[in-house]
Formats: sequence, structure tokens, C-alpha cells
Amino acid sequence: MIRIQECKGVPIVCLKDEGRLGFVSTPLYNEQNSIKGFLIESENGFTGKFRKKYILLDDVLKLNDSVCVVYSKDSVKKYSKSKNLKTECDLEEFMGRDVLSANGENIGVVHDIVFDVETGAAEGFELSKGFMNDMLEGRKANPKEGSYTSYLFQKGIDKILKKVGEECTEVIIAGKADDKKETIYEISDLTYHVMVMM
Repeated sequence: MIRIQECKGVPIVCLKDEGRLGFVSTPLYNEQNSIKGFLIESENGFTGKFRKKYILLDDVLKLNDSVCVVYSKDSVKKYSKSKNLKTECDLEEFMGRDVLSANGENIGVVHDIVFDVETGAAEGFELSKGFMNDMLEGRKANPKEGSYTSYLFQKGIDKILKKVGEECTEVIIAGKADDKKETIYEISDLTYHVMVMM
């Protein structure tokens, strides 16, 4: 399985002709919302214009987050809307929407569609709780030496709560001084520390 965003932009290489054919671009779907192929992003000689060409998923030998391999350049076909392939799928309407648990708790936002490389069928959605939360969770799971976030997680909740308290005080001081720029900075700092706390 692979996420759509993972394969966009990867080079398409040809096994037989040993060349690069372009880059994976927009997925092409059938009526059942399965991926049947991808548009190819490639330049047309010296004109700088882009032609609409595509490859079928059936012609793809390998597809991952770094390369798409096809056997020969014969896999590349001219694209026209009459091919019963569409550039949008009904599942895309869920992108950016909140996902709630049975208890009504927000468990994330739909960030991407995961599909089976062999069949093109959608297998599920990737959820995100937002960039900041994803970054913090990443630091918690994979601490990085010298990272302030990793340092806070290592010191524990007491240190984090102390920083939240300090930042609250700094927001009050900046607000009392009527310094808008400093207040914005301190609110940002407080928001960061509150997110680390959560």
C-alpha cells in the first residue's frame, strides 16, 4: 500500500529503454474510484509546454515513494477525457474533513488516501492532527539530540508545566505593556508549550 502524496512527483523510469519518462502526477480513477493510472508530468522538448500523457497502473512494475518503473516507453499513452478515466475521485471529498470516534472525539483530519499498488483500490485514509501535532508526536517517537522539544519530553510533565506557567506570565506582561509584537510572540510560545503538554 502507498499514499497518493507519496508517489506524486517520483520519477518514472523505463526498464527496457533506460531513460526517465517524466514524473508521476495526478491519479486517474475509474467509475469505482480505483486508481487506474497516473498523468505524467513531462516537458515537450524545447517548447516548455506540458502534454497530457499517462501510464496505466497495469503497466507499472514498481511504485514506491522514490521511483515508478515501467517496462518500456510504449507504456506512455496520450490522455484524453474520453478514456473513461477521471482526475477526481468521490473519496477526495473527505480530504480535510474531521474524523470523529464513536464517542464524538476528534481523532484527526483526513490527510491522504492510501491505495493498493496492485489493484488500485482505495484501502483507507491517512489521518493527521495537524502539522504541529504531527511534528510533536514525531519528536516524542524519535527524539533528536539538541531538539528543545525532545528535551522537554525527556524532562517530563513537571518541566513542561513549569514552562507553560512561565509563558502564561510572559503573555500577561507583554499584554500589560501594550506591545502587540511581543504579545503575539509570547502567545505563540505559550501555544507551543501547551501543545507539548497535551
